[in-house]
Amino acid sequence: MYKTGNDPSADLRTLFIVEERFQISGRGLALVPDLRLLDGFQSFEASVRIVCPDGRQFDQRAQFRAQQIRLADGKRLQRLVLLLADAERAHVPVGSEVRCAATTCRRLGMDVG
Repeated sequence: MYKTGNDPSADLRTLFIVEERFQISGRGLALVPDLRLLDGFQSFEASVRIVCPDGRQFDQRAQFRAQQIRLADGKRLQRLVLLLADAERAHVPVGSEVRCAATTCRRLGMDVG
């Protein structure tokens, strides 16, 4: 399912703090907030580290995917969604920090200095 992170000092950047998460049948756990979708974005997979508020942490393969989201008013938006195929809601509490390598941040258009 997931493995415990062995190297907490790895050079990882904070991607975001989990505000909510949704279990999507057959797809995985979607973490919120969703991310800004860059023009020409291509879906990809990368490792992320989840650091829970209680200090527990684990590494997980994440899918970064463009998704069409339908809002309550019927409008549709294209957003970038982070999916964890092998995690459940109980594994990633609200307030958990999602960290990733600088190369992943760059692919998402983030400035990593």
